Amino acid sequence: MTADDALAILRGVPPFDRLEPEVLARLAAGITEAKAVPGQAIVREGDAGDRMFFVASGSVQVLGRSFDGSEIVLARLETGAYFGEQALLAGGSARRNATVRALTHARLLVLTREGLLSVVEPGSALAQQLRATAREHDELRAGRLREGVLRKLGGAENYRIETFAPGAVVFRQGDPADRLYLVLEGRARVSSHDAAGVESDLTELLPGQMFGELAILRDQPRTASVRAAGELKVASHDATWFRRHLAQNPQLQSIMQSLDGMYMLPRRGLLTLQTGQLAAQPTLTAIHNLPDGRRVVSTRLVGRPTFTSRVVDAPEPDFSARLEDPDTGAVREIHLVDGVPVELESSGEWLGLGEAFEWLLDARRLDEAQLARFEAFGRFDSTDDERAGARRRRGVLCACAGASVDDIRCAIDAGCHTVEQVAQRTRATLICGGCLPTVREMLGVADWTPVRCTSVTVLGERVRAFRLQPLDRPVVPFHPGQHLVVQGRIGEHWVQRAYTISSAPGTGDGYEITAQRETDGVFSRWLFERSPGDTLLRISPPGGNYHLPAEGPVDAVCLVGGIGVTPALSMARALAHAPGRGRLHIEHSVSELAQAVALDELRNLAARHPHITCQVRATRTQGRLDAAEVLALTLARPAATFYLCGSVGYMAAMAAHLVVAGVAADRVRQEHFHVAGEQLAPGVPD
Repeated sequence: MTADDALAILRGVPPFDRLEPEVLARLAAGITEAKAVPGQAIVREGDAGDRMFFVASGSVQVLGRSFDGSEIVLARLETGAYFGEQALLAGGSARRNATVRALTHARLLVLTREGLLSVVEPGSALAQQLRATAREHDELRAGRLREGVLRKLGGAENYRIETFAPGAVVFRQGDPADRLYLVLEGRARVSSHDAAGVESDLTELLPGQMFGELAILRDQPRTASVRAAGELKVASHDATWFRRHLAQNPQLQSIMQSLDGMYMLPRRGLLTLQTGQLAAQPTLTAIHNLPDGRRVVSTRLVGRPTFTSRVVDAPEPDFSARLEDPDTGAVREIHLVDGVPVELESSGEWLGLGEAFEWLLDARRLDEAQLARFEAFGRFDSTDDERAGARRRRGVLCACAGASVDDIRCAIDAGCHTVEQVAQRTRATLICGGCLPTVREMLGVADWTPVRCTSVTVLGERVRAFRLQPLDRPVVPFHPGQHLVVQGRIGEHWVQRAYTISSAPGTGDGYEITAQRETDGVFSRWLFERSPGDTLLRISPPGGNYHLPAEGPVDAVCLVGGIGVTPALSMARALAHAPGRGRLHIEHSVSELAQAVALDELRNLAARHPHITCQVRATRTQGRLDAAEVLALTLARPAATFYLCGSVGYMAAMAAHLVVAGVAADRVRQEHFHVAGEQLAPGVPD
């Protein structure tokens, strides 16, 4: 684009059209051109801002984020509009206050901070006009944000609007928890003081984020102070109303549980949260924008001890340390560059997780002694924590919620006579649902179906498909991607594991599950050593929300690793019988091609059905699927739902790539694959 082209566009954009001709020409000379495709994030909320944009053609959407991580459309900008200037003006926050995403193919004019400030002097008429226009836009967007968020919160008629001057205190640490707040405009700064009275900043809160609810939920005084960082407008709710409304709103309870699950994270820089789903359980993704420019993306399965975190765009790790606990199946892994942590993976209880995560956020270097201690004990210090040992020795029924058999019995003795009542008291069954059949059985409502293994198909050196046929009962309908809980009697214990159904719905008189044998896996070794027909098993009804939609069109992309291909296999088999429903693409990553499960079948399905495509990647020779390749997939399939399944490390990398690519959380489904399985019966690890 030439300066004359830029000048012609600027002449039609108020208030820039009022600049003197020579000033406008100087401004146009510093403009460059950029293009955006539908769905592409142009700027992201919370990022540092160094450029502003003019829409030369096409349309873009301004998006805010609600307290539960969902997006709310605040505005649509057409040709002649501009955005991003507020972060550049003197006295501004220098941070983006909203996300802007291309709605159509768009052509943009780009003006740098230096270019804008060269013609906009503080206090000038243009500066005042820009601020007045920005104020009008803020008020309109705040109104839409308030309406959207309060409608979701269920309190559209039970709030009051409060404004705070820069530096004003909303509440102080130790104050009673009498109200909760929703940021409408501006920013709120959170800080806390230690026993010596030394105060330190924790984080900043953006429009759409909630604060003050944690103390209400836990019925305790405020654990931090909140001040206005600049002018601040909030909507506030009375604590008594919130508690009463929360008790009557199961959906809001689920959201609050999700938010509560992320408060274990140390606060650094600017923190934003996004919610998601893993089967029937909530997940939270936290994005730390740190003062040194680094960006850390972390995902936690709420109520379940699984956590991953990685520094975005960090160099490839040059060293990794790992600990596997054979008693519990817990796995802890840390990846480093020059001794500095850049990625964490944790599955299973880890009392030292907060400490390890702080080391990653602070970019602190680990010495050889600390690394050796981590590989031996899974921690950096030398303190032996007796509580961790006590947990391991306790018989855990629900590994997700940490509820033991005794916990369930106590709940029943206290008058909990339904699954819902037990769940409310212990949180068991609320997460993955794997313990649901056992809880029902303890309540006297057995929900197991006896099955017999009628055939075993060898799919690889360590992988087999097992055909399970119900005895005297019909096959319960299921959706592609759902799972079964399979139970078998090993020694003195009933042991159960969750397996994805790999067959397509409506095919045959049973279910097919695909399992990988693990050297230390009690259940998988036991299952592999049985002959077809010689062992009676029991299964739960099919369950889980990780599946293709029951009705309507399908546009799905499966990012899967290793044995995590099984739900994608079920989806491909199902869509092969329903070509009119939509399309499916599978990206399957394995260390080497010999490890790819059902590779020939997937390739044959793709060859016969144009709406099914499959790409298999051997990571030892081709490398991991990287952020650029994932971005290309998201741009090629802007309306697709992404289904993730694989190991802890693979899931963390793919989830982070999708966050960076700007994919909304409600378009991502995650199914976590545990190599070691779940310890759902006392004393029998797998």
